[in-house]
Amino acid sequence: MNKKIKRIISLLLVAVMALSFCACGEIEEEVVKRASAVPQTKAEIFDYFCKALDKVVEEKPAVSYGLSNDAGSADCENSNIEAAFPTIAKLMTVGDGAETAYGEDCSAIFPNNKLELNDIKSANIIDIDDTTSRSYTIVMTIWDENNPNQDDSVFGKIYKISKDEDILAEMKKASAYFTVESYDAEYQIGTIRAVISKETDRLESLQLERNVEVSTEITGQNTFAEVGTVPLSFNYSSTESYDINWDDPNATKAE
Repeated sequence: MNKKIKRIISLLLVAVMALSFCACGEIEEEVVKRASAVPQTKAEIFDYFCKALDKVVEEKPAVSYGLSNDAGSADCENSNIEAAFPTIAKLMTVGDGAETAYGEDCSAIFPNNKLELNDIKSANIIDIDDTTSRSYTIVMTIWDENNPNQDDSVFGKIYKISKDEDILAEMKKASAYFTVESYDAEYQIGTIRAVISKETDRLESLQLERNVEVSTEITGQNTFAEVGTVPLSFNYSSTESYDINWDDPNATKAE
């Protein structure tokens, strides 16, 4: 056998081995198993989302709740009020966090979802179809609303909305500087973001975002008395965040 034939055979063997390694890699590559078919339509996405929320309340994983909020873009004809705006804004951004352990009832901090399909403006699901992505991201929006409340509004069906009297009570804490008798809140489109496991259809995290245009009248008191009564408007935004942990600590201890 001459050298040329040996060289050809060697190259063929190398090529066969390379193909074998590639094939092994493909076999060993982990494939994400989906618990159910991917929802497509607005109604299917909404139904899938609602079932994931219901499962949290029914199966009682550990839930952590947090609230981040901010107020800005003040607009007022009086420069003194604008200068005092950070204090006013702080009164509008009162929030706290809470959590429940695995197996505890989480209904006190987790949304008691009462949304209906007609409340949803749009619904989309982000499905990255590869081995590195084990979750869907659902993004839904709900219609804007004026002065919603917790009892009979679309936002109130899933968002935590502070009562008017509670917000005004917070504002009264600054009555040495100004008074506020009422305010108007225009809720712009609310955004719901949910991350759900492809393999278990379990909710992993939830964010409820809202953006509110607030308008009111401020009446100066004491050192601000010369201000009189002037209009004030500003933007208020908040994000309610829920992280869900499905790991059973008792199972971990048993192992």
